[in-house]
Amino acid sequence: ATSTKQKGGRMAPRPSKWDASRAGAHIAVDGTLARYVGAGASDRDAASVRSDVPTSRREPMYYFEVRVRSTGREGFIGVGLSASGVRADRLPGWEPGSVGYHGDDGRVFVGGARGNAYGPTYAAGDVVGCLLDRSKKTVEFFKNGVALGVAATGLGDEDMWPTVGLRTPGEEVDAVFAPPYVADEARMMAEAKRYARETAKADLQNGMHAKDIALDIVTAHLRHHGYVRAARKVVQTRERANNTNKVGSEQARTSKAQCKEDEEVVSMDVSTSPEEAALELVNMEAEDQERVAAVVAAAAKEEKLNRAVEHARRGEVDKAMALLAEVRGTEADPPPARLRLLAACQALVEAVRDKDTQTALAIARGDLAIAAKDGGDARVEDAETMREVVALLAYDDPATSPVGHCLAQNQRERFADALRAVGWSVLHGGTEAEETCAEESPLESIFKQTAVVLQELQEGGCATAALLDVQDYIPTS
Repeated sequence: ATSTKQKGGRMAPRPSKWDASRAGAHIAVDGTLARYVGAGASDRDAASVRSDVPTSRREPMYYFEVRVRSTGREGFIGVGLSASGVRADRLPGWEPGSVGYHGDDGRVFVGGARGNAYGPTYAAGDVVGCLLDRSKKTVEFFKNGVALGVAATGLGDEDMWPTVGLRTPGEEVDAVFAPPYVADEARMMAEAKRYARETAKADLQNGMHAKDIALDIVTAHLRHHGYVRAARKVVQTRERANNTNKVGSEQARTSKAQCKEDEEVVSMDVSTSPEEAALELVNMEAEDQERVAAVVAAAAKEEKLNRAVEHARRGEVDKAMALLAEVRGTEADPPPARLRLLAACQALVEAVRDKDTQTALAIARGDLAIAAKDGGDARVEDAETMREVVALLAYDDPATSPVGHCLAQNQRERFADALRAVGWSVLHGGTEAEETCAEESPLESIFKQTAVVLQELQEGGCATAALLDVQDYIPTS
């Protein structure tokens, strides 16, 4: 049997053939072939056979096909699914826990002998498909690749076996348990994913204050990565919308006027140089001068911090730390020990990248040793980073060594994130203590946690979780 990955990396088998040990008395089985060999005198001579293993409950959807090789005497053939314990001397759908689409009359049977009009009949040469959608808990059949609509609901919580039933001499079928299929399986999966995403989105939108929460998360993400002006625009747009909805017409006009003022200040922040801003201040009232001067000063520092982060992302450690020092001010204490440790590590990495062994050794014996000593009880991951960075010096070709990952861009990003966190705490209040230097925004934390939750749900048996992937929500361009 083929397999699908399950919890702990184990592979769960998928149906691959008919199980002769589970076949009715009047069916001969050879791999995926099933042939009726009984007398076929009445319904008491019916027989069915199911697959070697059930469909996995962790798979959001399962599809298989049956090719009709011969309809025999009367074509009393049934294709469907059955649960554990369903009798093998009945066609699928006649017994509780089973569903079947029958070829002689096109009716669908769901757990009883009385069927319902459903689709066309089928005969030799036709291909009958069966789709179990565990996310919707539905079963749908196909004829020659064309969907016939939902045949049954409320199924999928238990193990289900692909099943075929035969009733008259000469009937013969061949199962297809793996691609390629006649039906478009990729389209089925795409539709299932679309439904899962829309359902998840609807659940989120029905939550209280979902939009406000989402905007808060986006704003925090923009600020975290230095897009302060864009974050302000988001805040102002939301405040303007809230004020318009909540206050009377006069208050709304006042609020809009204030928002316009704020926009002018932000516009100055975006497009006005400090010199031009100073000239504009001359024509303002004293109170406005003080307010705008503070905004301009803060904007200048934010710009320096953003430039410092960009230098850090390019591995220009000295330039990044120099700009941070300007943001923090001349009277500030030295940067937090953790940032100094990461800065020294990155400086060593850049020296190794430039093949400047002498400088790398000097950093290891000087700045890095001092930062490590000042750091005291460094974070476990930081201590490990330091050990790996120093280990680069032991290899003739560091890039291909076991610690070559230290030369990757994500190492620079880690230093840049720590630097940004320190600068942000200066500009917007709070402490520069190491434990407050967040390396990721709330959005990034939520992204990672959501991926873990989806994986845990899937491993716990939630089939719908397999249809959702956080990567699908990231623009590719």
